Amino acid sequence: MFVPEGTRGYYQLSSVSKKHVTEVKRAASNPQQVTVEHILRGADITATAGPKRRASDGIDNPRAKRPRTVRGSEISKSPLNNLRKNELLNETKSLQLKLDVVQRELKKLRSQPRELSLDVPLSPLTSIDDEEFPFPEPDNGIDMGEPEPDRFELGGPVPRTPPMTPPQRGNMISFATTPPARALINLAQRTWSLPGLTRTQSGSYISDISKQPTPDPEVDGLAADYGARSSSIEEEDRGVNYLATPGPTPLRASFSRHPDVPAPSVAEELSRQQLKKVEEMKRMEVDALNGEVLELRAENANLKSQVAEFELKSLNLNARLGQFTEQIARLESQVAVSENFVQIASNNLQSKSAEVAQLRVLFDEAKQSVQTSQTALEEASASFADNTSRLRALLTSAEAEVARLGLEIQSSMATCADLQECVNRANADNARCNSDLEAERQRSDNLGRDLHNSRAKADMLQARLADVEAQSIEDGQTIENMKTFMTNFREQQAQQALQLENAMNTISARRRGRYSV
Repeated sequence: MFVPEGTRGYYQLSSVSKKHVTEVKRAASNPQQVTVEHILRGADITATAGPKRRASDGIDNPRAKRPRTVRGSEISKSPLNNLRKNELLNETKSLQLKLDVVQRELKKLRSQPRELSLDVPLSPLTSIDDEEFPFPEPDNGIDMGEPEPDRFELGGPVPRTPPMTPPQRGNMISFATTPPARALINLAQRTWSLPGLTRTQSGSYISDISKQPTPDPEVDGLAADYGARSSSIEEEDRGVNYLATPGPTPLRASFSRHPDVPAPSVAEELSRQQLKKVEEMKRMEVDALNGEVLELRAENANLKSQVAEFELKSLNLNARLGQFTEQIARLESQVAVSENFVQIASNNLQSKSAEVAQLRVLFDEAKQSVQTSQTALEEASASFADNTSRLRALLTSAEAEVARLGLEIQSSMATCADLQECVNRANADNARCNSDLEAERQRSDNLGRDLHNSRAKADMLQARLADVEAQSIEDGQTIENMKTFMTNFREQQAQQALQLENAMNTISARRRGRYSV
């Protein structure tokens, strides 16, 4: 709200505070009465007391100047900061409705004092305007004094009595309320139209307090038209002096002092008495009206105080409305930032979704390749099983051949004496055996090549298996089983090769033994 001006110890209103003050003055009905002090008084700011100088300071060093201190202000911890946007909007709407109600009440209160004013003044008290003399106004000291003599005299010097004054309330203004006789005559002859006052059909005033009409004066059969009486101004100029206040009129003393003036007639005496009654009644009516005017002025003052309170409340509501507006603007900015973050997150989510889709495609391709590798591995396993069964069949046939050769050797050993005779046959048999041995060697070489190819295929399958292991972790157990199977197969193949070599060595040894024999 306050910013340092530059010089140490001097502060001034910030630009935002000046703008707020201008807006409050524009919104007020009477901008001249709205000051910065009223706005600050209505704001929720609690000033903290600054450091005070002790009484002992400055005694030892009277010339030392006290450093100028500046009172700080605590920022009010308003509960509005904890509210959400929807709650702030609802609170703002409710405050706006309250502000509209207060403004309507202010309009009504401003229009009511105008309706209570009288069009025609009944006395000097009622002729005072509310705008010129607001109620209550202490230390006014205004006295209207007595009316001018030329206005109320009846052609000669009229003796005056002390004027009647209304009951005073506090520092009220006292005025003379008893008009002279001529004013009462004119008052009786004049028809009044008072706005806001109720009268009966005959013209009697109905009070708003008692709700009872004022009783009409008893005429006793005489003419009620005061303009039709027989007296004239010439008769009044004869020197007859009447009092302007109630009391016995000294007619006899007046006529004794003025013997040349004839005595008034009975009709004039009755008209004077009736005029006195009317005067008394009008005076009572004027007193009642003055009392009501005092009550209305008191009510007007109360209403003005209420208007001031409502204006202060309106300023407070405007200030709170400004706080709500700032809070809403701040929340809207936060919402905009959050929406920007949400948009960025949505864009990132879309990009990540595209990446996930690509990864899913790659995963499907890898899964397809794993399935292809598994199919190839199954085919290789099937072919390897076929080769193994074929090798086993060849081995069985070789064993049968070895058994047969063994029988032949036994028969040849049994018929050793016939060997010489059967040299040609033995040579033929030897050649045939050599050819068979060569064939067996070729078969062994073929089996070695097949074994080498199988090992190469196994190595290739192992490489593929390593690739499959890198691509799919889930098939690890299956690959381990296949590794175990390949290891067992290699061991079996090695055992079969060893057995085949042993068999070949045995056959060669037997042949060498046969030849040696």
